[in-house]
Amino acid sequence: KGGMPTIAVRDLEIQRRENDLVLATFGRGFYILDNYTPLRSLNKETLESENVLFPVKDALLYIQKRQFGGRGKSSQGEDYYAAENPPFGATISYYLKDDIKTKKEIRQEKEKELIKNNKPVPFPSKEELRAEDDESEPYLLFTIKDADNNVVRKLKSNAKSGVNRIVWDLRSPSPQTENLKDDDNSGNLTMAGSYSVSMAKVINDEIIEMPGIQKFNTVLLNSKYLSTDELEKLTAYNKKFGELYRAVEGTKKFFDEIKNRVKYIKSAFHNTTKPQIELSHKIAEIENTIKNMDRKLNGDKTLSSRAINQGLSISDRIGHVVYDLIRTTSAPSKVQISSYEIASEEFSDFLADLKKLVDVDLSSLESALEASGAPWTPGRFPNWNK
Repeated sequence: KGGMPTIAVRDLEIQRRENDLVLATFGRGFYILDNYTPLRSLNKETLESENVLFPVKDALLYIQKRQFGGRGKSSQGEDYYAAENPPFGATISYYLKDDIKTKKEIRQEKEKELIKNNKPVPFPSKEELRAEDDESEPYLLFTIKDADNNVVRKLKSNAKSGVNRIVWDLRSPSPQTENLKDDDNSGNLTMAGSYSVSMAKVINDEIIEMPGIQKFNTVLLNSKYLSTDELEKLTAYNKKFGELYRAVEGTKKFFDEIKNRVKYIKSAFHNTTKPQIELSHKIAEIENTIKNMDRKLNGDKTLSSRAINQGLSISDRIGHVVYDLIRTTSAPSKVQISSYEIASEEFSDFLADLKKLVDVDLSSLESALEASGAPWTPGRFPNWNK
């Protein structure tokens, strides 16, 4: 189950410092079980428990090296051999006695038992089938907290029985907009220090805390090169900048929705049976306002498409800082501090203009369209009287 093929193992060795189990096969291959310590804790009492969180080994905090310029083997090709390193971060090992089953799985198991015993199988009621269809998939939720009991990160895992592992990459959540994916939600590195992890099961969206909390530490690797003081300054800047980044990213998505709404409005105006000339002028004004605002937020495409230099847009300043921060343990530079100050000032003005555009201009335009009987457009609540 751990990727081990069916092959003769010629030798076993314990790497005692790291508690790794190393296997050498007849085919001259090596397989390593990283930190088998949790297996030593397994006993009858453990296996009869509903769940167990095993002690977490101290995690080393550092910036991973990209030896070939990118992730993994980068552009070296498949002919180049390189083995994977152990996952970076704090490895959390846990035991779950039984799978957390859905209502449908529980019903199907009962039906199999009835069939096995040659007993009649009742057909589920409409209410039972509806409850099965409406039920959310169960999962495990791991909560990481710092020494001050502040939640730092939440991790999800499948609710499968047995001894399993999940790895926290020592990073806070990403301030980027939600994309409904769980595999790309890492932000900036957290501070070295004391942390704890707890475990909960989520059944039909109800969070049920499970017993057991494990404390662990994250430790700076090569601390003579990495300064705690630098990390503290970086963490404080990351928190402040992260809020700006989150707001800007959300605004960009929202602004895209506004542009799309105006496209639909323009099309609906041409399809209304009671066109009004003043609405045409209003749509044109809003389109021009959006174009000017887009240049402030995302840059001037007229200039960039012709390789003409232009000043940095709000998104440009934010993007440069994000690129610098993702792989650093140094305190923010003067350029990064200045970028935050300029971007935050420009963004405040942009938000004020956007609020007026949405709450006043666009709202009045959509009300006029609804009154004229125009086809429905996104973002507009349809009115109807019996």
